[in-house]
Formats: sequence, C-alpha cells, structure tokens
Amino acid sequence: MGYCVDEHGNVIDAGESECQSVDRQWVPGERPGGGCFIATAAFGSELAPQVQELRALRDGVIYRTQTGRDWFDEYWSYYLPISSPLAEQMNADQRLMELMRFSIVEPWLYYLRLALRRPDWDAVDLETLEPSLAEFLRSLREDMDAWIGKFPVVNDYSERDPVQAAHELNVVLDVIVRTGKLAYLSELIERGYLPLRFERSDEQRIVSILRYKNRTNEEVALILGGDAPGTRATAR
Repeated sequence: MGYCVDEHGNVIDAGESECQSVDRQWVPGERPGGGCFIATAAFGSELAPQVQELRALRDGVIYRTQTGRDWFDEYWSYYLPISSPLAEQMNADQRLMELMRFSIVEPWLYYLRLALRRPDWDAVDLETLEPSLAEFLRSLREDMDAWIGKFPVVNDYSERDPVQAAHELNVVLDVIVRTGKLAYLSELIERGYLPLRFERSDEQRIVSILRYKNRTNEEVALILGGDAPGTRATAR
C-alpha cells in the first residue's frame, strides 16, 4: 500500500483514483524514495502508514516546487548526520522509541495534518460559532499562518519554465496560500511576476495542469494573462 497527497491536502491510499495525479516527471535529480529515519524508528517500519504519510508530504508537496527542493536539500544536510545515530539508539531502546514517538514525532505529524487540511479561513463564518470555538480557530489560524508563512516560495514566475511554474503555483495555492488566492495572484501581476510566459504549443498542457487542481476561471485567467481560461494567453 502507498500513499500520496490529494488536492485537498489529505493523504490517501495511492490506489485511489484521486491519487493517480502525482505527476513528478519534471522533478530533476529527485531525492525522494527513502523514509524518515526518526519516524521509521518511532513507528517501527518504513511501511508504517504514518511514515508513508510523511513521505507523501515530501514527494507530493515539498518536492513539487523548486524552493521546496532547495529547502529540503539544505534541511537534509543537517538532518542526516544527527538522525541516523538517533534512529539507531531508538531501535535499540524501546522506551526511547516510545518517548520520541509520543513527544516529538506524533505531535509533528498531527500538526502537519491540521495544516494541510485547514480551510479557506475567509469561507468560515466564525461569528456564527460558539465563542470558545471561534477563539480557538482564530488562534489556530494565527499560529498556522505565522508558521506556514515562513516556508520559502517563488514569487517571480515571469521567467520560469511555464510547466514547472504551473505545478508550483498549484502547490502554493493549495498548501501555502489557501486564503486570499486571488489577492495573491493579483499582487504578483502588479509586481510583474505573472502572467506566465509560454509557447502556444504548451498552452493546453498548462491549462490542464491548473484545471486538474480545480483552479477557478479567475485564477487561470490571472495566471495565464487572458480574459478567459486558455484564451489570450501570454505567449513568448
């Protein structure tokens, strides 16, 4: 059994039709394939669902953007020297394994799940909720926005490979900028970072990539620079 991340941020069985989307052909020199040493030690096997969930996040989200790959390569250079010996100690000490899983790995995993599944906050009417729940959600949003906002993203797509840029924009809009997408895209246009520049022969492929992730007509028009999706696009 394998897992991947669908367009809603849910990690699902790779056998499900929604998951057949993970198109990673354009990812150069990819590192994905192995599991996290500490998570594998914490859950006892690299085939554990939780380990595959983290792998799906890495391969299906982080490694689908250039900035994500750059960030992960830097992260890995620090993580590898300390994680391997720690994992060996966890494998040799059942109590250490349990403590690490309870205190670090599970909280980390659960928070990532919440972050990936958070709603478009603008679509949530907090005023209709019980006050304590509304306050909890406001606090959750503030904390998540502050944390996710630190993740590096490419903002200038004007000279990027348009196919790669379409994939990256899907990740950014689905995972990083889940609220205020139109405002984000409009700001990029004002700065001259959009629309994408591409050959006419690539137009339908780029539109298909955006449509697969349920980009709205307005979003596609802003990304491509036309009045309607797939028309009057900015060609090189």
